[in-house]
Amino acid sequence: MFCTPHMCRHSFALRMLVSLHHALDRRLGLDPAERRHYQQVYGSVWDLVKDLLGHRSVETTRDIYLEPVRGLQLDSLLDGEDHAPSGEVLARLAVTTGLVLDVPAAAVAG
Repeated sequence: MFCTPHMCRHSFALRMLVSLHHALDRRLGLDPAERRHYQQVYGSVWDLVKDLLGHRSVETTRDIYLEPVRGLQLDSLLDGEDHAPSGEVLARLAVTTGLVLDVPAAAVAG
């Protein structure tokens, strides 16, 4: 398997974004008012990932590192189904966008 440090950085950003969205949307079960309060106190999911990557601007995080998941939040609102685990979401993004390289777990372990 070929992997550069930059690819690891992208993978980290994608994994964190998907995991944070999943945690907020499903695990916390926030209503719209609670979500607004949560974002006022802790910032948006994009802000959290921006800080983890050390970016000055959330636009850098959105435009460069997380292009494959631009529609993720909208899709999560529209699909109306329970979300799959974040690994399955990333695998789906790999297939649908062509912007994510997905390596099956068996290939990594072996």
